[in-house]
Order: sequence, then C-alpha cells, then structure tokens
Amino acid sequence: MSVECARVGGINLAQGVCDTPVPPVVRQAAQAAIEEGANVYSRAEGVDALRQQLAAKMRRHNGLDYDWQSEIVVTSGATAAFYVAALALLEPGDEVILLEPYYGYHSNTLHAVDAVPRYVALDPPDWRLSLDALEAVVNERTRGIVINTPGNPSGKVFTRAELEAVRDFAVAHDLIVFTDEVYQHFVFDGREHLSPAAIDGMRERCIVLSALSKTFARLFVIPVLAPSTAVSRTPAFSSSPRVR
Repeated sequence: MSVECARVGGINLAQGVCDTPVPPVVRQAAQAAIEEGANVYSRAEGVDALRQQLAAKMRRHNGLDYDWQSEIVVTSGATAAFYVAALALLEPGDEVILLEPYYGYHSNTLHAVDAVPRYVALDPPDWRLSLDALEAVVNERTRGIVINTPGNPSGKVFTRAELEAVRDFAVAHDLIVFTDEVYQHFVFDGREHLSPAAIDGMRERCIVLSALSKTFARLFVIPVLAPSTAVSRTPAFSSSPRVR
C-alpha cells in the first residue's frame, strides 16, 4: 500500500512513516555507540539498561509500575511486537475485536497468526465507541480486543469513561486487551493520553505496545509490556517459568 500510495502521490494512512527529524541527542548517542563497538548481538529480550529505562519511563509518563526483568521485552518494530504477543496468547481461530478505522497491520498480523479479526465501527465525527456494537460481535471464540490510542489513522484519543467501559466489557468476557500506544505523545487540543492499563482492573489483562519510533523518528525499537498474570492465563504458557 505504501508503494502504491507513493506512485499516485496520495496521503499514506497505511504505514506510520515518521517524517520528523531525529533529535540531535539521539543521533549523537547512536554514533557514539557505533564508535564504542556496541554492534554485536544483544539479548533477545533487550539489553538491561534499556529495559530499566523503559520501566522508568512507564512510571514517569504512564503511571504504571512494570518489573523490567519479567514484564518488559524489546522487539524490532511495532509489527513484530504485536505479532509475538498474538502468537504467544492466541490460538488459531481465536477472534480479536478491531475498532474501525483501524491500523492495517493489526488486521494483517491477526491473519498471519490464523486469528480472526472482528470489526466494530466507531461513530464519526468524534469516533465514539458503542458498547452495543461490541456486545453484538462478542462470542465464545472472542479472545481479545485491540485499543489503539491515540488512534491511527483517526487520531482518536480514548477518554477515561470510554476506557472504563472497555474495562467492564473485557472483564465481563475475560478478554486480553492489546493496547497500541505508539502515538501517546502526539496529542493536541488539550487532550491527554491515558494508558488503558492504568485503569483500575485493567493492568492484569493488558499487553501494552509502545514505541520510540514515532517520538524520536527512529523505526527500530518497541517495548512490549506484559504482566505475568495475563500471560499465565494462557494454557500453553501457564507452566513456563521463562515466560512467567
């Protein structure tokens, strides 16, 4: 889609290509790391110093306390982050609710792991969420819901009241809540970003996807934050000390 969009000179809503400049401090730190020889394989879950800083960031900006050793994993790109979370927690045929308009890679990733996206349209122009519409699609195969806030491509910023309603819905149907918060620092008109996991009763069922790529204009690293309670509810992983 991005190639076709470039060919016709369109506005690309399919891929989050960041066209802002990389901050000088980030460029200089990357250059220094190369000169210092930091160019070998890192640990699969991310280097300790980075995960420690990510935990501090989540406390500072999101009001969430995650253990950097057991609840934070670093992946190569947001698509990889969602893919590994979906692969770990979903079985073929499981259904996951996507809110339209949705980010294309969310749907593509679910198809890639043989999960089934179920679509619920938000109501324009302010993209309101209808609980009746959610209840209309949920069934015994429904395993999760994706909350993208701020939303791509809509720009929708979910309010506390909306997230509390999602909490009640997720608790009632025992759903995993995958939250894509890549654009959390891109809020305007006095709005504030609120992490769904910060809502009472949501932390234990949220898989938080966040990123450096948009804020710092670098397409390379995404933290995945997964409380052990959410992972341990999945039968295939409930006895795995490595995951827990």
